[in-house]
Amino acid sequence: MSVDEPILRVSNLSLVRSGRIIFDRVNFELRRGDLLLLVGNNGSGKTSLLDCICGFERASGGVVGIAPKPVSRVFQHRCAFWNMTVRENVALASWADADLRKGARRLFGRAGPVPARVDQLINQLLLSEYRDRSPAVLSGGQLQRLKLAMALAHGTDLILVDEPFTDLDTRSVELMTQMLLETRTVGAVVVVSHRVVTELNPSDVYELPDRTARTEPLLSWRAKPSFSKRCVP
Repeated sequence: MSVDEPILRVSNLSLVRSGRIIFDRVNFELRRGDLLLLVGNNGSGKTSLLDCICGFERASGGVVGIAPKPVSRVFQHRCAFWNMTVRENVALASWADADLRKGARRLFGRAGPVPARVDQLINQLLLSEYRDRSPAVLSGGQLQRLKLAMALAHGTDLILVDEPFTDLDTRSVELMTQMLLETRTVGAVVVVSHRVVTELNPSDVYELPDRTARTEPLLSWRAKPSFSKRCVP
């Protein structure tokens, strides 16, 4: 894929739930090297927008075009296996792009070496001390760094990160910022935040309006919602 070709294209994307507009006609494109900061108050639809991009939720209208490669996402909530070690969690994520079931068999059967990238990420995010321990012993900041390591191990061109700096200590914020800046050099990044994070030097900032008090239905989409998700040509 060339630098000029979009990795992600969002066109007129809208979501309506129970007659309430969550977000309305969102448009943006991301290419290699782009970092989009998606900003808005609580309830403005930031996480719902990521859900629609990933296909976890069906939008009410619009088009999502994604380059033909898996998407990595860092969720706000816990996304690690407590009965596995930190290293095993990152290793499993590195194999998930081919087939999660094969990756699990490979991991638990101990078939084949763990990719070098796994240990590299663990070291970069200062988790080497906990390499062979359960994620249950990690602090909030360390767990957030583990989730980022798992997403980066996936090796995709597009990574979506939901509120990565919430309740983090200064050192964790610095590490997360550094890794996200490095990630944009090989792909595109969408970061959800309730504030503008100038340290990320975003290529663009998209602000979702606060619609928490609005309840009117979007009449033009009430009868036949139309949504498509396809690869970027």
